[in-house]
Amino acid sequence: MATIQCPACHKENEQANTICCSCGESLIQTEDKKGMFKFPKDTRLLFVIALIVIGSLILVWSNYSNKRNITLVNESIQYSKDLVSQGDYEEAVKILEDAANIKKTKELEEALSLANTLIKSDNSFRNGLGLLKENKFRMALDEFEKVIDEDTKNHPSIDAYVKQATNSLAAETLSMAKDFYAVGDYKQAYLELLSAIYLSPSLKEAEQLKGIYEQAKNNQEEQERLEAVKRERELNLEQMKKYEYGLGAVGIAVGETKTSSRVDGDFGFYHYVINPQNEQYLWLWIGANNKGTSTVHVNPNDFRVTSPNGYTANYNEASFDVKYLDATNIPPNSYIAGWLIFLVPKADNYVLHYNGLGGAVTKEIILG
Repeated sequence: MATIQCPACHKENEQANTICCSCGESLIQTEDKKGMFKFPKDTRLLFVIALIVIGSLILVWSNYSNKRNITLVNESIQYSKDLVSQGDYEEAVKILEDAANIKKTKELEEALSLANTLIKSDNSFRNGLGLLKENKFRMALDEFEKVIDEDTKNHPSIDAYVKQATNSLAAETLSMAKDFYAVGDYKQAYLELLSAIYLSPSLKEAEQLKGIYEQAKNNQEEQERLEAVKRERELNLEQMKKYEYGLGAVGIAVGETKTSSRVDGDFGFYHYVINPQNEQYLWLWIGANNKGTSTVHVNPNDFRVTSPNGYTANYNEASFDVKYLDATNIPPNSYIAGWLIFLVPKADNYVLHYNGLGGAVTKEIILG
């Protein structure tokens, strides 16, 4: 049997049929329809093809746009460099900021950073000039130090202004040194003088005054040192005379000190130091106070003296020829006092140690 194929679903139909028994498509073809393109019902293939075409167009346009943007940015960078060379830093920043809105590149960021730094450098230069006119030389120098080498507009002339500010500051500092010297502050005068010389080594007047100021400064420092020693000595003497208590009830004070090379006794008898160049008798007027509630025994053997070189001495028998601190029982709230003499190496200070039934005390001894 003769059949006819459906142009839509391609099913075979009897030749006598006018409509496809499968999809219902007309099987009658006119001469006009025979040559026509049949649009398939499944449009997914066409959609994929369309996406590919559109994506290709977008990619081509993106590449073109990116290259165009890079070209514009590079042209902006080059133009900004020309502006920088002309000293127009602010306009260079504007050009680069506009370019950054198109596309940011590492070279663009570096150029923009430099341009902003140049603006700061230019501002520092202008500030320095203003401060220089106001005779604020040190502040002007601080501003001039912020002018960078790349600042071609200002850097070539910076040396002359720095020299002017430096010389003016040196003269001002020298004047301050003289003022301090006039009021007797020789240490500060010397420091200011050194600053003036540092700023301007060719300042002859400052060099001529250096020796005089240095000697005055040294004399002042020595005087201050002696006064400090004196004050410390007075404080130590005052402290030495106060009762100091250890863990026990007995406090020890030294009311008076002296040294000698001999101790006179009764009937013309005396004790003397065999080596007076290196040794001496150390006299200590020692007071012992009992603040406790029971009687405490104090003995001369409870005391010893050490010298700076570590030598330790017990009381000397010469003590018996003076009003010495004898072994005594001290009632509560009572005290005793007397001399103890020690044969010790010569020194300016010693340490007295008490270690007895009334406790343990250590006192610095300053010779009065």
